[in-house]
Amino acid sequence: MKKNSLLIYSLVVELIILSPNSYSQWVQFRGLENQTVSSIAGSGRNLIAGVWGGYLYLSTDTGATWTLRDTVATTSDGLVEVVPSINLFANGSDVFEGAGNGVSAGVYVSTDNGLTWADKSGFTHSVNCFMSIADTIFAGTSFLSTDEGASWISTGSNVNAVSLSKIGNTLFATTQGHGIYRSTNYGYSWTEVDSTNYYFDGLGVIGTNIFAGAFGFSQQPSTGGIFVSKDNGESWNHSDTGMTDHSVNVLYTDGSKLFAGTNTNIFISTDTGATWRNISTGTQVNSSAIIALAVCDSFFFAGTNGNGAWRYPISQLVTEVNIPPSQTPSNSVLQQNYPNPFNPTTVITYHLATNSLVDLVVYDILGRKVETLLRERQNAGDHSVIFNAGGLSSGAYFYKLTAGDFVDTKKLIVIK
Repeated sequence: MKKNSLLIYSLVVELIILSPNSYSQWVQFRGLENQTVSSIAGSGRNLIAGVWGGYLYLSTDTGATWTLRDTVATTSDGLVEVVPSINLFANGSDVFEGAGNGVSAGVYVSTDNGLTWADKSGFTHSVNCFMSIADTIFAGTSFLSTDEGASWISTGSNVNAVSLSKIGNTLFATTQGHGIYRSTNYGYSWTEVDSTNYYFDGLGVIGTNIFAGAFGFSQQPSTGGIFVSKDNGESWNHSDTGMTDHSVNVLYTDGSKLFAGTNTNIFISTDTGATWRNISTGTQVNSSAIIALAVCDSFFFAGTNGNGAWRYPISQLVTEVNIPPSQTPSNSVLQQNYPNPFNPTTVITYHLATNSLVDLVVYDILGRKVETLLRERQNAGDHSVIFNAGGLSSGAYFYKLTAGDFVDTKKLIVIK
């Protein structure tokens, strides 16, 4: 009888774990807990993760274990240290590593799926993103290589791109607050195709449709979301039905699937961006902002701001049919700002359980009020505010949210 009871119990547990309507299959990487994973790339069977602070990790077992493979040193502007983020791009067995966040460190290249690395760039420049067209590799909009990264040519471009994508031989670049650009001559010149001051932070392409993710619009971050162009960038329209969080940090495409990482959730669209559903609801994955997405082997991976990296079976994203309704917190929640540290802007996101009079105030480490970001009555739901610390000196500050009986405070770091 005990044997039969144990068998029944095991079958029940297995059904719960493997249920296509359960999101419990999200698994956190061991060894990267509490880290900010700013970039993830798959090369062969290997997985490479870029961690805030200039650390590059390699896993040969789909994230079960990790080894440190490379580091990028911090730099100084004469006043404070500037901490690098790591940006990765896989192109066959070649993997390219650039340092972002204003750190000038050139490009490192691995030709063996991330096992060994070498600096072949010959230049020192901050690189936030990569893209390829045939045998040409682009490091941001400023440099390109036609020999797998052995040498680099300056394009003379000054477009400060945070993401790159392509349709055929046409390049697209997004910026934070300065629109979207297009190049038809391999990055030597760029034309602005969207002049809004959205804070764009992601691009994705399915067929001839190009998608741009925005996490804010000037001082109105709630107007972000997903935009699509079906005419080579000439016009852009909202395409985010079903998304409950419009602060988009990253986009990723895998065949006909389009993924979006936001400040609170991960969404997927399987109908070319027409509708979206939440694939991280009710889990610990969305306890902080999603800032990196990738597919490698049979898993989908997500990197977060301060909550490590997670994986999910890619097969479940295809077979899921009955999706549970979106769950929202029953209590008010103040999220950690992103990015953090930052210079000069960051996004503060929070959830209100009820309609409330909201105060959002920034203080210095001595408790002195620095700036009142918001004082108004707001409806229940998700909200975001962009904080510009351009007038503040480097250091630690605190932001305090008061909404009815709810009060919470978090620390932010300004670097210059």
